[in-house]
Amino acid sequence: MKTVRNVMLLGLDVLPEYRGQGLARELVYRYSQREKANGRKKLFLTCLEQKVEMYKKFGLQDLGIADSTWGGEKSGMRWC
Repeated sequence: MKTVRNVMLLGLDVLPEYRGQGLARELVYRYSQREKANGRKKLFLTCLEQKVEMYKKFGLQDLGIADSTWGGEKSGMRWC
């Protein structure tokens, strides 16, 4: 059986009343550690432009605007 080396996180949202507590950081950290333990080599995440700096603080890199569409329109999402 072939091992999948990459994993993609399509979205992450924290309810407004829970923001600012480090929950997103903890979720990304735990998810990435679990997937690393499962043999994954890379984690890709899509995010909105205004969230790029936050994810950079988590150690992710900005890979640019995703070449994807939703309903025939450019998504505007970025790969990190």
